[in-house]
Amino acid sequence: FGIGADLGQEWRAVFWASALAQAAPLALLTLFGRRGGGQAAESAPGKNEGASRAGSTSVRQSLAILRRAASTPLFWLHLLSRSALMVFASFLLFVPSFMSNAFGMSSGDAARVGSVYALGCLFSVTIGSNRYARLKWRGRALMNAAQMGGAAACSLSLLCHTLPSVPLTLTPSAGVAFMFLWGAAFAVPFYIPPSLYALKTGGRESSATIADAFDLVGFALLAAFNGYVAGFNHADLRRWAAPFGVLTSCALISAMCLVGASALEGQEE
Repeated sequence: FGIGADLGQEWRAVFWASALAQAAPLALLTLFGRRGGGQAAESAPGKNEGASRAGSTSVRQSLAILRRAASTPLFWLHLLSRSALMVFASFLLFVPSFMSNAFGMSSGDAARVGSVYALGCLFSVTIGSNRYARLKWRGRALMNAAQMGGAAACSLSLLCHTLPSVPLTLTPSAGVAFMFLWGAAFAVPFYIPPSLYALKTGGRESSATIADAFDLVGFALLAAFNGYVAGFNHADLRRWAAPFGVLTSCALISAMCLVGASALEGQEE
């Protein structure tokens, strides 16, 4: 959508494009849903009752696994990191407003920067996810520290740009570059470590329960942060300093948690 932001398109065209983008997943869900429905219809009533009991047992087992996991430091390190990075990732919502007010960009150019941010995430996950999964714990710790250190540096640089008392003024091109690096820096630590932990600890049946616990805390923090950022005057550049301070802290908290989690996982190898 950022690419076509200056083409004079009406909002109706944007919503049509959004609707059409859902065609492929809808077709897949319909196709595989029918296959699953046909198999279920052929099963005997007794089997359906057995499946219901098995589902109830699976829920209890998942909650039991979650309780056991929550009694370990490793769970809380991943929860803190994931929750902090959900706040860090949410800055995507405010990229157009920030770029417009901080760098004087037009609405179309500012929207395109959001696409650059997302491209950084895609690049990082595509290049780094498989490599991360193959690393030993020391390599994971170093990779997490380096990436989250870079994320903190991006946030801190933009914070300095918002303060008149700090002799650092970024050009619009530098701002765009920082947005790409922002997305590239946090994406792998955000997606991969908690997913690997959830799969290892919960297995195929209970990994989603652990991931849901991470998301529950993350969304609560996200709601508070987004409500605060949405409530101040974005044209007052100094008001952006506090959110960037929070985001920098989130990056550093995640770095420390992921390094600690990597060390604990190394003890289990």
